Amino acid sequence: MTDPVNDGAPAPTTLSISVKDLADAGLEPQLRSWVGSGPNEPVTAEQIALAVGEEELARTADSLGRGPRALAAHIALALPQLIDTASPGDGARSLEVSFNDVALTQTPQMVVGESESDVSYRAPLKISARVPAFQPGDYTGVVAMTFDAVPPV
Repeated sequence: MTDPVNDGAPAPTTLSISVKDLADAGLEPQLRSWVGSGPNEPVTAEQIALAVGEEELARTADSLGRGPRALAAHIALALPQLIDTASPGDGARSLEVSFNDVALTQTPQMVVGESESDVSYRAPLKISARVPAFQPGDYTGVVAMTFDAVPPV
């Protein structure tokens, strides 16, 4: 399928799979495992086809130049990890962040003392996984820090 707006380039293909679609297909236990802290339960290509719908799966597979069964199998392999990685809460990888050797929390605290706070001081920043069963790999994350330069009272 080509996109007339982009000079005949292939049109982007999207496939929407909602949580409701997955739950309606009987995949609620798998969904819970993907967003939980334990191992991810597998899903089959047939279950993906049921959740997506044969017609939608065939349309998407055709636009990608693939067969519907191959696409469903690919989705079945990728979806548990994708949801696990993207899920907030229990599915997220907990991080331990320290600045100037002080573990950061949600509570404001002094991390650089008055004697250290000059323009040439460089404080170490350390970010590490807190999960005991950490699996090496490529991860992305966000650490937000706010510094207030008010001297202590």
